[in-house]
Amino acid sequence: MGLDSLTSIELRSTLERTLGLDLPATVAFEYSTAETMATFLLNSLPDMGGSDAAPEPITYTPSVSLTSWTDATPQAAPDLDSMSDDELLALLEQELGAD
Repeated sequence: MGLDSLTSIELRSTLERTLGLDLPATVAFEYSTAETMATFLLNSLPDMGGSDAAPEPITYTPSVSLTSWTDATPQAAPDLDSMSDDELLALLEQELGAD
C-alpha cells in the first residue's frame, strides 16, 4: 500500500469507526495488500445474519493537504557535470546555508 505511519493510523481509525471493530495498530502493515486486508476484515466482521444488503462504501479523506506542494514553482536541476569545482562548492554552500 505504500503507507507511512500517520496514514496507517488514519486508515485504521476510519476502518474501526466504519466497521465497529477494534483493529491492531499494525493492521495496515500486517495486511499490506488490498486482498489480504479485505480478507482479514471480512474474517473479523461478526456474523451479519445472512443479509444480502451491500455494505456501505468506505471513503477515505487524507488529513494532509497537498495544496502546499502544488504552490511551489519547480526549478530546473543544475547540470552538475558541466560545473567547475568552484561552482559546485558555491552550490553546496547555497543549499546547505554555509557561510
